[in-house]
Amino acid sequence: MPRISGYVIEKWSKILVPNAEIRINGVLVTKSDDEGRFIFEVGSGTYELKVSKVMYEDSKQNVTFIGDASLNIIIQPIVKAL
Repeated sequence: MPRISGYVIEKWSKILVPNAEIRINGVLVTKSDDEGRFIFEVGSGTYELKVSKVMYEDSKQNVTFIGDASLNIIIQPIVKAL
């Protein structure tokens, strides 16, 4: 099975985001660690990848995995008007 690894990164500050949930087709497969890094294995194919964390907008994208890959995921903080 392909091994997928990478980081969850905040859009504006470029800081690494810990404890973000990473879901494939709605199923939780892992969370980013304390340094924003994640690793998971998944069969080859096309999937809906969703990353979420409190105080951030969800990130959704369709991805195709064929072999091992590195994937950095950018998420954006929720900004509230004053």
